[in-house]
Amino acid sequence: MRNNKLFVIIFMFVAAAFILGIADLFHIRFQSGDIYPVYSSLRADPLGTKVMFEGLNQIHGVSAVRNYRPLHKIEHISETTHFFFGMHTKNFNTFTQKDAERLESLLADGGRIVMTFVPGSKPGTKCITRKKESCDPIPENEQDHADKNEKIHEKADSDPDTGGPAAYIDLAQQWGVALEFHDASAASDGGASIASVLTAYSHNLPDTITWHSQYYFRIIDNGWNAVYAVKGRPVLIERDFMYGKIILSTDTYFASNEAMLKERHPDLLSWIIGKNRRVLFDETHLGIVEQPNLASLARKYRLHGLFAGVLFLAALLIWKNSTSFIPPDKDHAEEDVQKNSKDHLSGLVNLLRRNIRSGDIVNACFHEWAKSAGQRYGAVNDLNQIKIIIEQDRKTPVGKRNSLKSYNSIRQIFDKRRSL
Repeated sequence: MRNNKLFVIIFMFVAAAFILGIADLFHIRFQSGDIYPVYSSLRADPLGTKVMFEGLNQIHGVSAVRNYRPLHKIEHISETTHFFFGMHTKNFNTFTQKDAERLESLLADGGRIVMTFVPGSKPGTKCITRKKESCDPIPENEQDHADKNEKIHEKADSDPDTGGPAAYIDLAQQWGVALEFHDASAASDGGASIASVLTAYSHNLPDTITWHSQYYFRIIDNGWNAVYAVKGRPVLIERDFMYGKIILSTDTYFASNEAMLKERHPDLLSWIIGKNRRVLFDETHLGIVEQPNLASLARKYRLHGLFAGVLFLAALLIWKNSTSFIPPDKDHAEEDVQKNSKDHLSGLVNLLRRNIRSGDIVNACFHEWAKSAGQRYGAVNDLNQIKIIIEQDRKTPVGKRNSLKSYNSIRQIFDKRRSL
């Protein structure tokens, strides 16, 4: 018994240590955020934008929130800056007509649309570059985020007329701009270039910033204005649209956590955000989409206490059904044991116990015997003696009757009769 208890204690200790270890591992992974795509506001490592997100929330009067819902499901928010950090080049082709209309409505309400792209070394290759480094490929778990985003859009968007997946549009063509690639392998800074501000914006923006992308914009619509350029090729452009503004950038490094430590440009970030006091960091284009389920609804409506109460009641119900609060009745316990017997004698005993009190058993047996065998019994004296015993037993209070003594007395009379 003692060994069993020791084994249970050891097992519980090992199980608790295992659960704590798994929980700590998940906590470390989620805290660093490296499980999320690059330039996600959920990442705390150098490739994320969490520093900027949390920094904006610490500024009085500025509110930064994350968006996990498709564009056409975003609630009506006016005068908001919408960040689409870390887009891949093919993301321009993953917007539906409803998404484009929603973006235009946001711009009409005084919003700002800011889209920045992941740096690439050549068309079809996604990579990230830094100072004094060549183009570093994105980890394998990041390679499929653009394709994953397309699949998510196929599930989230559907044509209301046909019920099938909605058709995508080329947002770049609709806006009058194109992404082009320039081979900058001969760059003197190991892959990083220097972007210079154009004269029209030089009074409130940094003169130069480090640029890590080899893409540039080819302006088709004359409404676009180049803000920064690398060797004459526009890399950051903007245009007014209704009451809002669209800003496109081929690089996202200036908004990353690494840039916040090594190369901060608060004047550039302030100009990008504009006068809007509300900032929205979009995560859907990175493949992080809200999936409604029971757990998310519980978190949204703070039903943790309700679930805890239900679990507590379930535990009480299991305890109640497994353990009785009332001590068991000995007579009933004996009856339960007798129920398991299947012979006719056990059945007769159980029947007698249920219908005849223990103090009346001798009297009941005598009357039943007298109806049958008693009429053929010839010894009148013996019968009179038995009747006297039965009468004495009957006159005795029920609680003081000794049925066994009366039975033995009657049995002695019969034994004497047989011995003659």
